Amino acid sequence: LGPSTAQGKPMPKMAESRSRPLMSSSPVRAPAPARRSRREPSFEPLMDSGLRLNAAHSTQELGAVLIDEAARLIDAQRVLLVLRDDATDDAGLQLAGAMLPPGESAPALLDAITPWLAESRRSRKPSLRHGPGDAAPADQRSCLIAPLVAQEASFGDLYADAEGAVNRFGREHLALLAA
Repeated sequence: LGPSTAQGKPMPKMAESRSRPLMSSSPVRAPAPARRSRREPSFEPLMDSGLRLNAAHSTQELGAVLIDEAARLIDAQRVLLVLRDDATDDAGLQLAGAMLPPGESAPALLDAITPWLAESRRSRKPSLRHGPGDAAPADQRSCLIAPLVAQEASFGDLYADAEGAVNRFGREHLALLAA
């Protein structure tokens, strides 16, 4: 018996192809996968991050997982999770969590980036900065800010940075942090 449709009727015969093969009959080999540099981010870990975030059982645990995942995804040296008491006022900033090198102060870093957080609240767009501007790339710090928005209101920001000698963030890092 030949092939049939779901209703049991015989399938109509297909016309024979008149096209010629474009390539020889030798096997086609896929190109070797491109090697990723250590600093080039991958979108593959996003699924794992989502699962870890979804498994958090408390607000405190969610904040800790968010900080850990941000640092892991983009190879950040510093991460701050900053929440706002009021979506319209930058005076109510609350440091909800941090990951910093030993000896550094989260409140001091928060004070230094407060103007950038105000801009993030107004624009609701992620931002990337490198500075100081007159320094060589290896001597600059890459800084990313991703606003946290729910129901059209900005309720906080996720800040991450790295020294240029360790990592230099680009648009792909910004996309990962904002994802």
